[in-house]
Amino acid sequence: MNTFQDSAHPSRPAQPQQKRPLRRVLRVVAWTMAGLLCVVLVGVAALLASLNFDGVHHYLVGLAQREASSKLGVPVKIQNFTVHLSNLSADVYGVRVASAGSQPHPPLLEIDHIEAGVRIVSIIHFEWYLDSLRIDHPVAWILVDKQGVSNLPKLKSSGGGNTNIFTLGIRHALLDRGEVYLNSRPSAIAADLHSLLFRASFNSRLQIYRGNLSYADGRLKYQNYQPVAHNLYVQFNVTPSTFQLTQVRFSSRAAQVVLSGSVENYTTSPVAEVKYAVTVDGSQMAALLNDPSLPAGTVRTSGSMSYRSEPGRPLLKDITVNGDLTSPQIRLATAKARAVLDGIAAHYSLANGDARLADLHARVLGGGLTAQGTIKNLGGDTHSTFNAALHGISLAALQRSLAPSATMRTVEVSGALNATADASWGKTLGDLVARVARVDATVNGKLTKAPTSRGAQLVPANAGNEAGTRAQIPMDAAIHAIYSNGDQTLKLTKSYLRTTQANLDFNGTVG
Repeated sequence: MNTFQDSAHPSRPAQPQQKRPLRRVLRVVAWTMAGLLCVVLVGVAALLASLNFDGVHHYLVGLAQREASSKLGVPVKIQNFTVHLSNLSADVYGVRVASAGSQPHPPLLEIDHIEAGVRIVSIIHFEWYLDSLRIDHPVAWILVDKQGVSNLPKLKSSGGGNTNIFTLGIRHALLDRGEVYLNSRPSAIAADLHSLLFRASFNSRLQIYRGNLSYADGRLKYQNYQPVAHNLYVQFNVTPSTFQLTQVRFSSRAAQVVLSGSVENYTTSPVAEVKYAVTVDGSQMAALLNDPSLPAGTVRTSGSMSYRSEPGRPLLKDITVNGDLTSPQIRLATAKARAVLDGIAAHYSLANGDARLADLHARVLGGGLTAQGTIKNLGGDTHSTFNAALHGISLAALQRSLAPSATMRTVEVSGALNATADASWGKTLGDLVARVARVDATVNGKLTKAPTSRGAQLVPANAGNEAGTRAQIPMDAAIHAIYSNGDQTLKLTKSYLRTTQANLDFNGTVG
């Protein structure tokens, strides 16, 4: 019986004595692991600290240069680097990448400073990511010789590694004060980009990069044309499967472009959708192209474009475009004529390799212009059709638009012109008449002899008529013509000119 023990310790339960050694063992193991971790951390810290010692430092600089040179196939120089234990970051200074090919100067790339910071997630599993990447004042020179060979190196295979920007997960990236100089001799194209700025940040939960790219005072020059000074701003999002342009702005004195869009499955079967708005200043474009004959005025076009790749189909059949074109006024001027078109508007489209212009209309010479056309099978056995119509064109305005001649100064024309034209051709305009080109026009107006001057006074040319009146000749005409470029002939049918003094009919073929 345990009567004594129960009375001596009435409230204390029995204690399992075997658990105390187990607790002790667990504590020893925990302290041992903590000690080992401290040793590892101290060892890592000592190793990182040794990187800044002269001997190790110079060895690692040489090793980095050799590895980079081996991967790129061109000499790579590094001026210096520093490792910071406080925030696990490194600074690299004076990076210089030589040009490939026979021209050693200028180098392909020079970078003043690179800063990279690492964030460790797990030492045991060796999990980490790039917390920050900063590149200060990179300058690139890209050259292409007459044979089309560039100074860009050919990267060597990385041995099947699968590291990409999403594996690295760069939380913050910055490229500041970049410069790019492009000089491609075969096409005589040159480009200078200044104040290049690139920013990006990574959201690890959504696996998405968000960023922007911009530069100011960029200059693009082609052959003997004037350099195009322009600015560019791009805002983007990138995921492992989608590339999205949330905003793109290109601006110069001659043109402004705003667009947005996205590309799905860009690594496998890309599907693209783009919306755009473009404004072009004709006068500025004429100055850039050194071509004063280009029409003056502002033209704006906006619409959408899509691309979906299908195996075995030509590229043009994979692209779909729908857009509208408008202009408040376009001024045309040549050595022989001048004209102003107001209120221009049209719709255009591209689908299944066919291009279509629809509902083109404008006000011109006191009347109206309408037109439409279709080009079938672009890039293949092309066939084109086009038709246009002029309604109520003022003959007086038409006369004023033509360059003055002695005949035009002595006769004034009034009345209206109406005309329609239809044409079709094959791959080139040389096939124009192999199909048909038809013109139908009617004129209803009057011819009046212009007043002449005697001394300082204007005297009617028809002095024998009543004072204050001038001879007017009613005129009625019609032209129905078919032109064929194949045999260089013009066929007239049921064409005539009627006046009070003449009656002419035109039927036949002129070669």
